[in-house]
Amino acid sequence: MLKKVTCILLACLTFIGFATLVKAEENSFVLKSTGIDLTEGNKTTLNYPKNTETPPVIRKFTSDDSENTLFCLDMDVETYPGLTYVSSGECEYNMSFSWLLKKFKEENPVVSNTKAYDTAYTSTQLAIWHFTNPNNDFVKTGAEIWALNPALESLVTEAKSHLDDLTTSQKLEKLTMNIDTQINSKADALDGYSSKSKITITPIDNNVKRNTDEFTTEYNDPELFVEVDGKRTNITNRSGVTLNFNKDHSEIDIEITKESFDKLPDKSKFILELDAHINAVNNAATYYDTQEGHTKHQRLGSYKPSDVKTVLAGVDALEVNKAEPTEPTEPTEPTEPTEPTEPTEPTEPTEPTEPTEPTEPIEPTEPTEPTEPTEPTESSKVPVSSETSTVVPVTTEGRTTNSSNSKNLPQTNDSKKGQLAISILGIIVVIGVVGIKLNSIKKLKNK
Repeated sequence: MLKKVTCILLACLTFIGFATLVKAEENSFVLKSTGIDLTEGNKTTLNYPKNTETPPVIRKFTSDDSENTLFCLDMDVETYPGLTYVSSGECEYNMSFSWLLKKFKEENPVVSNTKAYDTAYTSTQLAIWHFTNPNNDFVKTGAEIWALNPALESLVTEAKSHLDDLTTSQKLEKLTMNIDTQINSKADALDGYSSKSKITITPIDNNVKRNTDEFTTEYNDPELFVEVDGKRTNITNRSGVTLNFNKDHSEIDIEITKESFDKLPDKSKFILELDAHINAVNNAATYYDTQEGHTKHQRLGSYKPSDVKTVLAGVDALEVNKAEPTEPTEPTEPTEPTEPTEPTEPTEPTEPTEPTEPTEPIEPTEPTEPTEPTEPTESSKVPVSSETSTVVPVTTEGRTTNSSNSKNLPQTNDSKKGQLAISILGIIVVIGVVGIKLNSIKKLKNK
């Protein structure tokens, strides 16, 4: 019942609005409305919840252009026909509903009283409310209206992907133009001047890169200057100077004849200038308030295509030095090789030093007298085999004696001393001979 009363009131206010029209400013309009709730009856193909009251969707438009369809941007604030609205700028704070409004206008450029048109308008309005009034039970995330209408839910999902899109104006601000000039190599370095300049317009944002096909570019005619000591002279149309601009490949070929090139100062700076005019169609909707930037009434939104333009200025400077080639310098004479130095004579080996006399051995202590062996008993006598009599060679001054011929008697002190002295002397002589030989071998190696 409340819904029907609201619709009747809106229709009555529409009539009153027609009778009390005021002259609007140039950038303003007077609100009009059909006064028909599109959610009632069988006006659309949408399905609505049975246990939830459906908010009314009434098509609005401007008084001077019935094709300029308006949408409500806040379902919790009232408005009524006859109010004067003014533009408050682009809806850049939420690009989701800008995308929805643009999509609706592109798919429905002309107003028609058909179910298809009313379905598209109602679907767009409900999707917009999902973003402008996210806490409303009818359009919030998970509400029944989306489950009943899968196509409507898909529309909302797609709109969410455009939430952080840049406006067309913002995209154009992020464009930059670069001119890269390369001098052409020639067989004769003094045969005039030739170069090729490549022009590139580069987006500096990934959002822009996705939409570069939206832009169209027009170039002015390039100009070539020569600068000397900070003073520029335009030589674009000078005789012998040719600039060929291939716009399809974004390349500029510069050719200067030898005669014209020789007339330029020895040290010159070439400066190439080019302007690019970028055109695009806006992608942001416009929002309207009863006062610019503020309203106590419902905020409205609309999309109307318009051109957005910007100019990119490109400049490339190249130092050109016209120095004459210098004469080649004479090669320096090679220096005479130095005479090799005579090899030094090898030094004579030093004579080996005489071995030092051995020190006298310390007198050994007197051995104790052996005890007399006891006579063996007959039962304990064991025959001695020939194997027990081992011959042990004893070296004395290089001679070997057989100890088997010596008697098994204790030696005297004098004999022991003599044998010990002879052994020590022999060892010293051997060590001295070995040392002399090792010293001689070492000297031979050092040579």
